[in-house]
Amino acid sequence: PAVPHLVADLRDGVLTLRGSISEAALAAIRPVAELIYAPDLVVEVETDVDPAPWEALMGSLISVLPITGDAELVVLDGEVRLVGTALDERRRAQLIGAAASILGDAMSLEADVAVTGLRAPSFGAVASPDGTIVLEGEVPDAEIAATIVAFAADAYGAENVTDSIGVSSDVARTFSPFRIPYIFHSLRAISEWNITIDDDAISGNLRGGATFGVASARLTPELESLLDIAAGILLRNPGVGAIIEGHTDSRGRADDNLGLSEDRALAAARYLEARGVAPQRLTAVGYGETSPIADNSTAEGRAENRRIEFVLAPVQQ
Repeated sequence: PAVPHLVADLRDGVLTLRGSISEAALAAIRPVAELIYAPDLVVEVETDVDPAPWEALMGSLISVLPITGDAELVVLDGEVRLVGTALDERRRAQLIGAAASILGDAMSLEADVAVTGLRAPSFGAVASPDGTIVLEGEVPDAEIAATIVAFAADAYGAENVTDSIGVSSDVARTFSPFRIPYIFHSLRAISEWNITIDDDAISGNLRGGATFGVASARLTPELESLLDIAAGILLRNPGVGAIIEGHTDSRGRADDNLGLSEDRALAAARYLEARGVAPQRLTAVGYGETSPIADNSTAEGRAENRRIEFVLAPVQQ
């Protein structure tokens, strides 16, 4: 009979799983792998073995590989070997420490992670209500840059994309540049947003155009669609948190509007929690009528002001 073993190989943003594990283990690992790596996920795993005690740890273990650049994880006979590269000593220690914490005393860990000394990639995108998008940053090679621009053009139209992405061989091939192309279609439904990736930390703002009913904190289908997009970003980036801002129009008393805006922010937070986002990653804040984005003297303007916005930022450790 085959010996239970697993190889998880992360190369240029693609995770390949090989080996022999139980069917139950694969069923548990696959959703985690798909959430983080899909569609760049290749599964070449046989399920012709009995369950092994270490299988329950594998979903968590493969989730830490994006901390660095390329990495390979080999699990066999109660031992784990981790080989890869990191752009600096901090990132190296973070990867090894995360893996060791997951394994605990259950398995031994042998780590061989080399420090490259390269710079982290950077990226920024600003999408405007007029349908245009501006891209900037620095990535490791021209192929990655061209892929990012092509995906943006597919979502927004080539004529609406301004490309200011630079290329440098001194920039590391970390995980984030390979995930950037997938943000454009998921965020296309949002009228105004900006995202910045610096040292693999994501920050930004989402302003969706979806609004609340008059004097209501009930989520509309359009608001739920916006929240689903935010949930996807947060679930794929566990180091990112969100400040959820609730806003109102200027009708009614200011104190009442402040309370209503807080209720709107809390309704959004509860929705995200129901989608699997940990509560400690969310902060709900109400601003009442104090931050309008449109003219409160018109019905259309007041509708725009009855909104929620998201501020994305790295979770403070």
